[in-house]
Amino acid sequence: MNNRMMLTQLGAGLAGTLALGVLTGCSSSGGSTDPTPTATQVEARLSATLDTCGIRYDDGAQLGDGGQSLTLDSQGEEDLDGLTYYSVECVLEDLDVPDATMNLIETTRALDGRQTGSWDGIDATWSYHPDNGVNVTLVDSNFEG
Repeated sequence: MNNRMMLTQLGAGLAGTLALGVLTGCSSSGGSTDPTPTATQVEARLSATLDTCGIRYDDGAQLGDGGQSLTLDSQGEEDLDGLTYYSVECVLEDLDVPDATMNLIETTRALDGRQTGSWDGIDATWSYHPDNGVNVTLVDSNFEG
């Protein structure tokens, strides 16, 4: 058998294997593709993101309502207490904030007042002032505490 014929048969075999996987719903990960979080994952979502980002509660982050809400207070030009902007960004990215909402948060001016956004069962409100930094309140509507 020549090399060209062998490559053709190998390619046909791979294509058949991939097609069979698609038709039968098999995936290479071997796990479920259901993105719905379990009750345990929902219960700990806001608390877990603080752990992921290495944030302590006294740094400018405060869990409330039994873990259903999270308030983030960042540093400003005059208010040096609180979280760094990068810590706030870490929390938001860990909670999969959409790019459009992240852009709204990053471009909020003091004159804009309190702003709102929602994604994946999280309702967010935030404000910004150069002196005080950004203040974000997150409420997890999927929380089951």
